[in-house]
Amino acid sequence: MVIGEKEGLEQGNTAAAIDLLWDALQAVDRYGSIYKRWRKIRLKVVKQEHRVFDGLTIYFWWEIWKERNRRTFQNMEKTISALAYLIKEDVVILSVSSSLL
Repeated sequence: MVIGEKEGLEQGNTAAAIDLLWDALQAVDRYGSIYKRWRKIRLKVVKQEHRVFDGLTIYFWWEIWKERNRRTFQNMEKTISALAYLIKEDVVILSVSSSLL
């Protein structure tokens, strides 16, 4: 999926952005580095939406980090589907709440 002029990261399209990030996670092995993959995907995002994309990327990896901590310190884990669903739900809630401010 390419985020361009027609599919910008406006408020209603956060699920598409999370899907894009999830695809990036799946493809990290091909590029050898999360940073390289992030840079490559960021080039596909319209310049006006870089800040939103960067924020979603940070939030995405924050949730991955929390899952890593849950597995390491609490000896609990979520399935990949449950984690993806949690990330999507939290981002939607965050975007709705920030639009109300």
